[in-house]
Amino acid sequence: PPPKSKKLVAEIIVEEAIKAGVYPYFAVTVARVESNLDPLSNKDNEKTQFKGLYQFGGRYKDEWAKYGLEWDKVHDARHAAAAFMKAIKSKARSLGISPKIISDAEGAKLYLSWQQGGCAIREISKAADKGEDINPRACGTRSNLLYNMVNNIPRDSRKPFVNDQKGIMNRGQKMFITPKQYLDLWTEKYRRFNKRIQSRYGYIVTKKSAELENKSEREKEARARATSTAIARAGPPPA
Repeated sequence: PPPKSKKLVAEIIVEEAIKAGVYPYFAVTVARVESNLDPLSNKDNEKTQFKGLYQFGGRYKDEWAKYGLEWDKVHDARHAAAAFMKAIKSKARSLGISPKIISDAEGAKLYLSWQQGGCAIREISKAADKGEDINPRACGTRSNLLYNMVNNIPRDSRKPFVNDQKGIMNRGQKMFITPKQYLDLWTEKYRRFNKRIQSRYGYIVTKKSAELENKSEREKEARARATSTAIARAGPPPA
């Protein structure tokens, strides 16, 4: 059965993040943005393919399988969290981001690589650094990066980006946003979410870090004792 509270879900995510070497606040923040820490998200919603704690896309089952995700377990919090850690570490490496300590700007980029894909965030970042508009087809003809950006402007920030001169239709309005504006908006949104996560669940990170460190020390001591016992039983080497 799924965990019954967000606190328990957060504990599971933190455990899996620490074991995998992923910044735990980032892992919990993404789950908060994606599913509000609900491992059963969209379980009975047949209108969307995106399911579970991290909204894994159903049409990418083969891709997720590379990271250990079994689709029939997508709503299992621990299973989904473990698969997410493996996948996000791969994305972090491709962006040159250390998964262990993640700044707000890096967290926003790494989250967007989860939301839009590695190619998209690399092209958005490149255009933002140059102060240029995005090439909608920079990731191939099957993907429109401007359309994806427009449709993923944080909902509370959409109004200023309505522009009748150039852009793309979204819900009956013509909207346009530059790559720099887009990254700035998501960096700020990530910062706000991450700050709340640290305030609300920081004690869990501290507690689980200590627990796992103590467990690791106990296992190390147990291995050392076992080795010592084995050597004693074997006796001295022959002369």
